Amino acid sequence: MLASNQKKGYLMVASASVFWGTLGLFTTLIFSMGLAPSQTAFWRMFFGFLFLFLYILSKNKGLYKIDAKGLVMCGITGLFCHTVFNIFYMGSIQKTSIATAAVLLYTAPAFVILMSSIFFREKLTSLKLAALAVCLSGAFLTATGGSLASLSLNMSGVLMGLGAGFSYAMITIMTKAFLCSYNPLTTNMYVFAFTSLFLIPVSNPVDVISSGMSPKLIVLLACLGLFPTAIAYAVYTAGLSKPIESSRVGIICTLELVVSVFISLMFFSEDLSPAKLAGIALVMASVLIVQLDRS
Repeated sequence: MLASNQKKGYLMVASASVFWGTLGLFTTLIFSMGLAPSQTAFWRMFFGFLFLFLYILSKNKGLYKIDAKGLVMCGITGLFCHTVFNIFYMGSIQKTSIATAAVLLYTAPAFVILMSSIFFREKLTSLKLAALAVCLSGAFLTATGGSLASLSLNMSGVLMGLGAGFSYAMITIMTKAFLCSYNPLTTNMYVFAFTSLFLIPVSNPVDVISSGMSPKLIVLLACLGLFPTAIAYAVYTAGLSKPIESSRVGIICTLELVVSVFISLMFFSEDLSPAKLAGIALVMASVLIVQLDRS
């Protein structure tokens, strides 16, 4: 049986995935107001940083302190994980399609399982591999509805999509390896700050400010920075600080896709085809399968 602190860790990861699942809702509304994906990515990170900065200011100013090693690791995570992820994922959507990019993004659990076996010596068991196969199949059906026609493949777009999946997976590896020894509020605040700085050259936030930002847009950007960013990553990092396996975490995070589908159904009246329902069932099954592993 899992220890109570392990259960708490996995529940926190699952909760973070629920918050991440709201990402599509806010970005769809923001895109409809004319913001480009690169601009949206900057404001997401900036507002995420701002919320954590203000929260720490009101609760415990001592959390601003971090040693040089932690600051360097936050900068590396901001650059090679969050910044690269945003650039690659946006590029993959632009060169292929949203469905194709989503399928390629959810190769992340495979990268997490592989790197966890190398860096953290986590066992690569048959149950984990079975859960991964079920997870990838479910992600494909959920993102595409089972239709290959929804995929749009070209080499550069595919490579960018795989790069997005890899950098997305690296967030888990870097956090588990280096940042779990620090307070999650502190590390995420600095990671978001560095990511915002790195995204400035590709997002040109001054142009957005000079052209005027409506109150509705500001509220949506604030919600984007709060729920699927500041809260989600703080809860996720806190979960990773528990004695849990990164290889299981990568599969549990796929719950984000399930939540996003139901949100799209509720707010945008998107069709929920039998293939998508089957995909959701497979993703849920993969989360249960990976928890059966007691190695």
